[in-house]
Amino acid sequence: MAMKLTIIGTGGMVPTKKTNPSAFLLEAGGKRILLDCGYGAMRRMAELGIDLQSIDAVCVTHFHGDHAGEAFGLINVRLVDDQHRTFARNGSLQRLRHKHLVMIGPKTLERRFEAWRKIFWLEPNEQYPVAWREGIGTSKIGPISITTFPVAHVPYFDSVGFIITHQGKRLVYTGDIGSSHPFADLVDKLKGVDLLMIEGSWVKHRSPNHFSMAQVEELAQAANVKTVLVVHTNPENRKTVKRYLCGKKQFLFAELGMKVTV
Repeated sequence: MAMKLTIIGTGGMVPTKKTNPSAFLLEAGGKRILLDCGYGAMRRMAELGIDLQSIDAVCVTHFHGDHAGEAFGLINVRLVDDQHRTFARNGSLQRLRHKHLVMIGPKTLERRFEAWRKIFWLEPNEQYPVAWREGIGTSKIGPISITTFPVAHVPYFDSVGFIITHQGKRLVYTGDIGSSHPFADLVDKLKGVDLLMIEGSWVKHRSPNHFSMAQVEELAQAANVKTVLVVHTNPENRKTVKRYLCGKKQFLFAELGMKVTV
């Protein structure tokens, strides 16, 4: 079974009618994995007919709101949804059951969730079964292998990227990545990858916190990447980036609702 990717959100921090902060649904081997869960992701999934209860794992690249803004809220929403469904069936919550959820991301992920709870989820006796997997390592979600690697973005917290493998195919999602990340390290990690999901915030502007399209193109050529999916483009730069990619068959420009098969 191929890996199938649905674009739920592909913009930066500020949502527009045509963009939404980062969120991507990966389906393979009977499992559903959410790559980032930025502001508005749950509403977008509802509009696309994606049941929030069907998610098996959430992979968070870093803690900016446009990538993690609804990751913790998803846990709370699933619990409340379970309560509503159980009460509708049984007239009580005595048979309340929850689907196991795996949360994968940088160090401090669980600690940040506990801090979030103190503000947004104050019911002390409500719990949801979550397996927290932090830092650098490899996790298995059914037949899918997910390996995290460190990413240079901002100095205020750790960021990670994800190497996802299923039936010999490889997908890499960097999240936000800065020009300060060692280029040779990226080339080594991306050699021959089937799909690279990487940001293209600008065409040529170099930033310590974000990649330009010129850098992405250089990286794709050096690593012999088969297909590049350009994500996380700022709304004001979308037309410029799309023009830059025109005629480049190796590149895809992510749009809301787009589906990509790996």
